[in-house]
Amino acid sequence: MNTNILFLVIDGLRSDKCFGPNKTSLTPNLDSIIEKGIIFPNSICPGFSTIPSMSSIFTSMFPHECLIKDNETYDINPNIENYVSFLKNLDYDTFGYMPESLNVSRIPELFGENVRTIPTAMTISKGLDKLIIEYFKKIKLKNKWFFYVHIYDLYVEFVLNSKESNQDFLNDKKFGENRYERILSNLDSFIGKLFAEVELNNTIVAIFSDHGNDRGAYTSKIEKFVLGLRQPDDFILERKEKINKLTPNFLKPIKRKIGRKYLTGVLKNQKKDKIKEIDAEELSTHQRRLVKNAISGETNLYDDRYKVPLILTGSGFSEHKIIEHQISTIDIFPTIFENIGYPEYNIDSRGRNLIPLIKNNEKIDDFVFIDSIGNSPKSKLSDLIGIRTNDYKYFRKRNNREEEIHLYDLQKDPLEEENVYKNNSELVEQFEEVLQRLKKDGDFNIKSLDLKTDKESKETEKILSDLGYI
Repeated sequence: MNTNILFLVIDGLRSDKCFGPNKTSLTPNLDSIIEKGIIFPNSICPGFSTIPSMSSIFTSMFPHECLIKDNETYDINPNIENYVSFLKNLDYDTFGYMPESLNVSRIPELFGENVRTIPTAMTISKGLDKLIIEYFKKIKLKNKWFFYVHIYDLYVEFVLNSKESNQDFLNDKKFGENRYERILSNLDSFIGKLFAEVELNNTIVAIFSDHGNDRGAYTSKIEKFVLGLRQPDDFILERKEKINKLTPNFLKPIKRKIGRKYLTGVLKNQKKDKIKEIDAEELSTHQRRLVKNAISGETNLYDDRYKVPLILTGSGFSEHKIIEHQISTIDIFPTIFENIGYPEYNIDSRGRNLIPLIKNNEKIDDFVFIDSIGNSPKSKLSDLIGIRTNDYKYFRKRNNREEEIHLYDLQKDPLEEENVYKNNSELVEQFEEVLQRLKKDGDFNIKSLDLKTDKESKETEKILSDLGYI
């Protein structure tokens, strides 16, 4: 079957900002696609950040199964087969258009020479849409293709351009109640342009996200705390002179190290002051958690980060249907390979073929594995694992089932504000049994593999540091 495949990944896109009453953005093109496709409002991503999550999606395995520790980053184990390679085996031409931040991983390598990486700060507002459309028009000349597009706007426009921006739409409430939704409104025009180039009768389109984020839930009160937490360059420049004066001549060779330590101390004190401000405000448990997460940079396993949209449309998915049953984004490739007639590639997959669920409403196991591992081993992150069902979420410390135990009744408490594990010991045990069953040979230790040079490692560290990962 000569069916093309298009993946549109919108980094940090939340499910509740695509479907339902919490959506205030203006997205006529996305809305039109939703009305013609299969939508999964309860789709759950496997990982906290981009590299672990996308590695899981490309391999249809859990993060701890498909990742290795490669110096400064976690990365796809090169010894594990992936679905991009499977498509190449089936004579697909594979293309990728993605942010350069993914260069610290092997994800671009999956696509070979037909990959374009773009500066992280390049957004749709700055002409990225024209570059992608132009490239897409070229690949349409190919026989059958898989095209992976990864858009970073929801991150870049909110974080990197948070204080000073010439983008008028960021402050215009007609495009949404907060900055996040206004950015999504701005993205919608690109979605329309891209779909105008797609022949849906012979193309499967999947629109989803690598992970969600907290920013979509910010109110104006929360935004005032969060905007500006990441310091602009002038913050550092203002203090260079002071650092020089404080550094004796004999210590000049290690001035950079001293300066970094000084700035770290200043930023740490600023964070403490911010937390004091937060504690003085009347905020809900959920709001307080959002702000403190922004300040600390710690990971978690809450739905703000893990509940993402999945929209399937085009060839084989043209009938509009809403699938309320919980699924995982690692189910995407197994479902597509079933659709194009190659189910044999799904034998070793952790993901599930969703076709029976879509066509006949056949129930599937609603246990979904979630992992808090970040992009970098150097990140000061919570090392948590857990499972989510349609009704509950259970998680705890990765290597200690007695630490940081959480249990939430998602039907009664969708914002996950009340941890009820102490009064539900029997239920906790049941979920722990399932979690153990989802392990692979009981091994949650990610193996190390040092493949990068010292130069590459330093470059990687700089990129990750600029992005706030370390």
